[in-house]
Amino acid sequence: ITAANKESTFLTKKTETRKHSKGTWRQHGGTETVKCSGGKELFGTKTVFRFHHPGGTPSSWFVTEFCVDKDYRTRHKIPNP
Repeated sequence: ITAANKESTFLTKKTETRKHSKGTWRQHGGTETVKCSGGKELFGTKTVFRFHHPGGTPSSWFVTEFCVDKDYRTRHKIPNP
């Protein structure tokens, strides 16, 4: 995405590597538990990542990753990405 302040959503398989030829995505803060409205059913987790240029200089780019819990996916018949 080239436009500033633009938001996009992507459904992908989780990958362990978050490196890119122009830098690295590093976790920014902790991983939070996400529950459905009402707070009784676990939906999954939310993690924020910040992009760092080579040499470790942080950028102003952030991405939020949501991981849907396996049991939630099964109960609600959500297909794997």
